[in-house]
Amino acid sequence: MADTAAHLVDRVLPPQARYRQWVLSLPINIRWVLARDSELRSAVLRIFVRRVFALQRRHARQLGIKPCSPGAVTAIQFFGGAINLNVHYHCLIPDGVFYETADGSCALLSLPAPTTQEVGRVLQQAAKRIVRLLESKTEGVGADDEGPIDPSAVFAPRRATPWQQALFEHPPRDSQRCVFVDGFSLHANTAVNAYDTAGLERLCRYLVRSSFAVERLSQLDDGRICYSLKRPWASGQTELVLDPVTFLRRLALLMPPARSHLTRYHGAFAPAARMRHKLRPMQAPSPLQPCDTPPGPTPPEAPSWAQHHSLEPALARHACNPQPRHATCPTPARNDGPTIGLTPAALLATACALTGATRLRQRYLDWASLLRRVWQIDVLTCPRCSDGRLTVLAAISDPPVVDKILTHLGLPTTIPHSAPPRGPPDPHQLDVAWCSDDPA
Repeated sequence: MADTAAHLVDRVLPPQARYRQWVLSLPINIRWVLARDSELRSAVLRIFVRRVFALQRRHARQLGIKPCSPGAVTAIQFFGGAINLNVHYHCLIPDGVFYETADGSCALLSLPAPTTQEVGRVLQQAAKRIVRLLESKTEGVGADDEGPIDPSAVFAPRRATPWQQALFEHPPRDSQRCVFVDGFSLHANTAVNAYDTAGLERLCRYLVRSSFAVERLSQLDDGRICYSLKRPWASGQTELVLDPVTFLRRLALLMPPARSHLTRYHGAFAPAARMRHKLRPMQAPSPLQPCDTPPGPTPPEAPSWAQHHSLEPALARHACNPQPRHATCPTPARNDGPTIGLTPAALLATACALTGATRLRQRYLDWASLLRRVWQIDVLTCPRCSDGRLTVLAAISDPPVVDKILTHLGLPTTIPHSAPPRGPPDPHQLDVAWCSDDPA
């Protein structure tokens, strides 16, 4: 979660824009269909994102900018607040579009915040197209030779309880940019101001968060699992009590499908977008990681992203010539300088050392950088001196040496014993749990 949010803030999202979160929720029966069909999930997401992009392009044309490119980052979530299956979409979309200037660079055109009427129009258009798409997928499909499936029976919203019906008919008081239409809902009232990188990173972490909070999970004396709800339900219930098998069954439903990306990039933020490389000069430079800083004097000033980008073609040419697999295999001689035969990371460090550039971080942050970024804890600070840095000297795996070091430090040297193995649960109890009235 923290690493993906850091990647989005440092490498994808320019800080000049104001970002808005669009949350699209679907009727319950449609969630079940999308949970098992990855192609439908992608198709529904494309329909919704295109409706929002059409709204932004219309605003841009009214301001005199016709050829423009919106952008979006979407996180597909499979879970709800009660550890239940709830497929919905969190889209992070800037309140603006990107366009090319006369000199070929990229600029941002800020757009006004959408009104509640515009949010409702986007939801109505998206809901109509989503239902039409799902109806087309069920044409000619039989069920036990009983004829085709009735789309209205499959994709119609489930009959809501009285308090849910009241919620859809009378939205909450804070209903600005929050619309409900036939079981669909769209919320677009959460935004982060421009240059608020800390708030943007918190919002990105919320998009890619885990399915449940461990600190709200506890076990009762009778062995049942208790999960505290984030907000009380309309009935006043504040906790969810489940037996262990039901709890595990709910967790199994929340597992994301294999080989299916849950973070999607659209428009100008897509990796293959024509304008993607022009957004780099607009992005803030990645912070220098002290744990990755090579020894030596600090450079006088850090170059921009455009200067970093000029190093990539040279590094890409050498990336196809990695270190030989065997020490006896010689490296072909070339006249490209002292970086022949180095790994891409070593090439980048050598190039930055020769040019005095600030070193770019890799795609994934290491453990020390994550602790410093999330909890503001620098574990590599030397406890004996104020400005010293700790470095990894060696990784010791020899058991006698490890025992000697641990004994000297007064730490235990024996491996903790694991719990004894146990058999599977009673099939009769498992059948009873599966036949319970749990809505999951």
